[in-house]
Amino acid sequence: MYPANITGLAGGIKPAGIYAYRDKVRVWLKGPVSKPELARLRGQCGCKDYNELARFDPSYVQRLDLYQPTPAALQWLARRYGARITYVELSLDWTFDDEDAKDAAYEFLCRHVVKKHHRDQGIRFVVGKRGTTRYSGPRRARNVLVMYRDKQCKVTGEVCCLHLDWRIHGAEALCRAGLASLRDLLAIDHREFWRTRLLLFALDPEALGRKYHNARRGTRRRKPWIISYPCGLLYNPDQRVGQMMLRGAGEPNSRGSVQGLIDDYAGRLDVRSCLIKLNVEHLLPATQYYDISSQTTRKRYNPLPRNKNTRIAPPPIINTVTTTEKKPA
Repeated sequence: MYPANITGLAGGIKPAGIYAYRDKVRVWLKGPVSKPELARLRGQCGCKDYNELARFDPSYVQRLDLYQPTPAALQWLARRYGARITYVELSLDWTFDDEDAKDAAYEFLCRHVVKKHHRDQGIRFVVGKRGTTRYSGPRRARNVLVMYRDKQCKVTGEVCCLHLDWRIHGAEALCRAGLASLRDLLAIDHREFWRTRLLLFALDPEALGRKYHNARRGTRRRKPWIISYPCGLLYNPDQRVGQMMLRGAGEPNSRGSVQGLIDDYAGRLDVRSCLIKLNVEHLLPATQYYDISSQTTRKRYNPLPRNKNTRIAPPPIINTVTTTEKKPA
């Protein structure tokens, strides 16, 4: 049986630091940037340029892939006529004090994380040279949640890091996420973004077993089903069946996960009504706003001088730092 404070199960995940940032942004331009402008842009973030025609509109002639772009770089591009974003990666890094805590957090997420509108996308685990990456669906899906633990934090360089990526493909998907333009991306509230997407659920096995037995027998039983043996043993068939369904659900690489259970019984059994949402407030980044009309705020984000071999990370949003900024009216 689950403990009474089941919603606090995620409290076992205790990252030492939480960092939210824009990891990658793809921008299409109708007029290519000049070489001096490109050099200036590369001084503020990682940047790759491709001079090619866009398939969705031949009037767009240059593609820029920006890596950890600073707000100053995004604002400069936002002023250009016709700048259009078609791909965004928003990242959330959790750093830990030891490898065991990081691995435990990764395994917990694999079992309990649930993605909305998952349908038949499936769960994929891709084994790389240094570790395994979990994808919530095909890499080219409109929205993909990616998790891996084999790389260092891109903000602080800490080795014990669990990295979460929310990757959004296509202008339509970006519009649905409220990121229709670069200005929207600049004004994003990372905490609210992840609050609606970092969804962790635990299963109530007794409720699921009762729903299964009612469906099989055509009944509407709501009370517990307890079998008492002469030796004093109590047996709960509903709970036992629910636990077995969870262990056997999902593809071979996602056995025992809540997402795999939902996918397996989609259209046959209402599994979602048997789930309990877990509290993840302590795992979210702090709220922080960026005022694109404020020169003072813009200066605060300007990158430090660097040479060509040094990368300056984007300004992190850290849970341990209290911000006093207010959202502009």
